[in-house]
Amino acid sequence: KLLPPPGQAVAVMNMGATYTDLNIIVGDEVVVTRSIPIGGNALTSSVASVMNVPVEEAEQHKRHIDIAPTPTQHHDEFGVMAVADPAKQVTVPFVDELVRELRRSVLYFQSQAAEAGMSVSVEQVVLAGGGTQLNGLPDYLQERLGMDVVILDPFADQSRGNAGAWAGRGAEFAVAAGLALKEYN
Repeated sequence: KLLPPPGQAVAVMNMGATYTDLNIIVGDEVVVTRSIPIGGNALTSSVASVMNVPVEEAEQHKRHIDIAPTPTQHHDEFGVMAVADPAKQVTVPFVDELVRELRRSVLYFQSQAAEAGMSVSVEQVVLAGGGTQLNGLPDYLQERLGMDVVILDPFADQSRGNAGAWAGRGAEFAVAAGLALKEYN
């Protein structure tokens, strides 16, 4: 269920090719909407550049990068994780920029809520979009944000027809599925 319990908010982050759209939801209402000009294509271009390979090859390599935190990784005094893999070296700052933008949005939302005399906490981040395919992303975000992070999967119900063919790829098609359901209803 996507809607938050009373007194809480949920941040929904749709990580697309060109933009990452961020929405903060309270009850059944979207209260903050932002479009951040950071997307998967920029990450792919960065990986291609650092590895000196074509974009198509970088896209394939990107699927093998794992940014999940491990006990041996550490962050420097600026909160930046030290990594040895060149592709991971460009991926982690990319994700860290999204973390900063999400934090800014949450702080903005909470300051606006406080001015209105409300105290609403953002306890969960829901991920959608093709950018969610980055290995270890939910764990990394959970560690950096201190929030519960889940991937939206509209095809998680395996009891329907060919749903198994979509297993694990629901986040990529969350927007398309939502638009299709909107037209249907």
